[in-house]
Amino acid sequence: MKSAIKKKWSKVKNKEKSNNQIYIEKSLYQKIIDELNKEKFVSFTSLSSKYRIKISLIKKIINHLSVRKNLYTTKLFNNFIVTNKDL
Repeated sequence: MKSAIKKKWSKVKNKEKSNNQIYIEKSLYQKIIDELNKEKFVSFTSLSSKYRIKISLIKKIINHLSVRKNLYTTKLFNNFIVTNKDL
């Protein structure tokens, strides 16, 4: 008789949890504003990964700047993309 071969289960690769900030300092806030003025297109996820900040906080920063008329926002496929120039 053949001996039963034990099945080898593959190891599951775990994704590292991102430890993003929920508060920012004024210096970082000014740095984000300066960077937003230089870039043409920016998304929430790109800013979140670049500065290690929660997306909800990025949304509040962008909404604050759009209310002050410093940025124009456009909606594209349910993802907000921010631009400084009128398209």
